Amino acid sequence: MISLKNKLITIFTLITIIAFASSWFLLSGIWKDRIVKEAGNKLEKQVTAFGDYIEGRGLVSIEREIENWRSMIGGRITVIEPDGKVLKDSDVDPSGLDNHANRPEIREAFDKGSGESLRYSRSLDTDLLYYAKKIETGRGSSVLRIAYPLESLRTSYIKTRNKFIAYFIFLLLIVIALEFWMVKRFFIPLDRIIEVASAISRGEEGHFPIMKDRELQRLSNALDTMSENLKATVEKLNIGQNLLSSIVTLMPTGAILLDKERKIKYINETALKLLGIESGVETGDYIERHISYGEIYKVMEKAEEEGTTEEYLEIPERDNRYLRVSATVSSSGLLLVLTDMTREKELEEARKDFVADAGHELQTPLTAIRAASEYLLEDLADKKDAIKNLNIIIKQQERITGLVDDLLLLSKMENQPDENAFTDVDLSSILSSLVEEMNLNPLVKNMEVETSLGDRAEITGNPDDLKRAYRNLLDNGIKYVHKKFGSEKGGRISVNLYSEDSTWITRIADNGTGIDDKAVNTIFERFRRGDKHRARYGLASGGYGLGLAIAKSVFESHGGRIVLLNGTGGAVFEIYLPVVEKNI
Repeated sequence: MISLKNKLITIFTLITIIAFASSWFLLSGIWKDRIVKEAGNKLEKQVTAFGDYIEGRGLVSIEREIENWRSMIGGRITVIEPDGKVLKDSDVDPSGLDNHANRPEIREAFDKGSGESLRYSRSLDTDLLYYAKKIETGRGSSVLRIAYPLESLRTSYIKTRNKFIAYFIFLLLIVIALEFWMVKRFFIPLDRIIEVASAISRGEEGHFPIMKDRELQRLSNALDTMSENLKATVEKLNIGQNLLSSIVTLMPTGAILLDKERKIKYINETALKLLGIESGVETGDYIERHISYGEIYKVMEKAEEEGTTEEYLEIPERDNRYLRVSATVSSSGLLLVLTDMTREKELEEARKDFVADAGHELQTPLTAIRAASEYLLEDLADKKDAIKNLNIIIKQQERITGLVDDLLLLSKMENQPDENAFTDVDLSSILSSLVEEMNLNPLVKNMEVETSLGDRAEITGNPDDLKRAYRNLLDNGIKYVHKKFGSEKGGRISVNLYSEDSTWITRIADNGTGIDDKAVNTIFERFRRGDKHRARYGLASGGYGLGLAIAKSVFESHGGRIVLLNGTGGAVFEIYLPVVEKNI
């Protein structure tokens, strides 16, 4: 690439050459016109002198002196009569010449006394400068004309032009040399600035020089300030980068940053350990060279389509290590964050096993307690206080048995639903039977029950589990509406079933006490209740916070979901279950 210095020298040289060439063309034209004009003045003087000589001595003197005058003048001499006939010519036989009456210089001489023209001569086959003058002889008026060949003028012009060109070239070289020196001198301080800037770019210490010129000194000072600011910024960035690198390296989670081609830009030690990569990972390597587990690439593809995603993966090659993989696409590339959830999964599995085992273990003593209590009731029929206490024992046993049943059902749903129990189910029929059952509840006596269920709504599922889930929602609605209105009218529960986009949507709404704002985000967790004031003390009645957790597990096991749309001023739940697609 051509440097700025060479560009300036080239531009200045071209400008100088163009200026000199333009000056030459202008001056050469002026010089040429001047030579012709001087030749014309000289011819005028010669014609006048020779004309006076002829007028004094007559035409006879032409015969004797024309050769002498021809040698002295160096041009062609011609005498023309008024009718245009050539009387005498120094170079050509007059008898062979055309009539000259129409020659411009001849006409002008007869009309005005003298005439001049520059034109081609056919008789001599060359360009001539003509000057003619009217003279008086003893035979009347005639015209004396002298023609000077332009070849002589051209020779003179060429000699002068060559000298002038030599002078111009010499002057041009001096000017170009001066320009070259000035540009080079101008770039000396800039070259020094460039040297310092290059040293700084290589990480070396450097300060921009002090300049004599005020403008260059301002530039040097500005670059010095910029260099110091840049140095301070780079130091801050290095500190921040080192700090960030230390944090990422020591994080208990793995981090992998990939570019658009899935080449590794960064990977920390934790990620290497979680994925079982021993060594040999270099920046710029394709991730496929080091990770053979295929499921993780599905996570990448999903993130590239949706922007961000999170999946839980079990890696058999790493002793069934359980990882949470979060993938996010940003301007820097694809970021994978790996969290080891193996311990959490083991604890969750242990908890599920404990719940299932504890539920089964509690069944036996609870059954024994009930059997013993019923036997005592029969044996102590006449003792009212004992009967009252035994009824309390039986009632609490029923509550504990219900809790155990709920825990066992929840454990079963969380582990693996029994798909062998799945059959074609009509949601409309299930909801109709539950509404009829609900209307038999004394608490619903003063409540307004609205339904819109349609004819049939077929899905594939476990009818008992679905009834249990829907019953939990309806029971919650009855309890909260009754709590708000008591035996007064005004309570309302609505059950609607409709389809939308290959999905059955059940909408169960009530205008009861609603759900506390703080409980909205945790309402579907186990042992959570929407009304924080419904805590149970002593022998008080109330739920254990498993109803909605069971409902959520049941609907999810059927490929659906449940959402809480409104928790204040009543509760609105929507359940989404897939429509059965029948092949015809």
